[in-house]
Amino acid sequence: MGDRHEIDFFIGLPESEDHRVAELIPFDIVRNENSDNNNLELTDAQKSQRNSAGTLDIQNTKEWRQAEIPSANGQGNAGGLAKLYSLIVPEDNNLKLLKDDTVNQMTTMQIEGRDLVLAVQVRWGVGFILNKHKIIYGPIEGAFGHSGYGGSCAFGDPENKIGVSYVMNRMLDNFNADGRSIELINATYDCL
Repeated sequence: MGDRHEIDFFIGLPESEDHRVAELIPFDIVRNENSDNNNLELTDAQKSQRNSAGTLDIQNTKEWRQAEIPSANGQGNAGGLAKLYSLIVPEDNNLKLLKDDTVNQMTTMQIEGRDLVLAVQVRWGVGFILNKHKIIYGPIEGAFGHSGYGGSCAFGDPENKIGVSYVMNRMLDNFNADGRSIELINATYDCL
């Protein structure tokens, strides 16, 4: 699918593409008061994700990037992710990547509540986070996508027929509502 649509995103990065990868830079645990590994409300899964430096020692290896772990190590750039989402909600139906029924399942709330791994309140469609209170993925309630470890996010906006993405290599101890992505998302909507 990625080759056919020229989407610059991989699950299992080919060795030929490894030279394009920027190493991930860990967040500063000392200065971030939200990184309390002793917080009893955090699950073991959440605590394991808070050890950024140790985790990145593994994630910055060629072996990790080449492994096919769909839930944890997609490799790509913001343009590739934005293009993927724009093909899910295209202006031109001839470019549509998925059937309407599939997109409807992705954008219909299945469950809402505190995600035990992500440690945030989330509304889930099938496989995607739904925009809650118009704060995660811009001002459109119908937007859907996924935020990533360290502050990245990508989403589709079916109302405006656009895909938007923010990726970075300087990690934050944050899953959603990263100030860097929010500024870029707001600027995107200011241009529409």
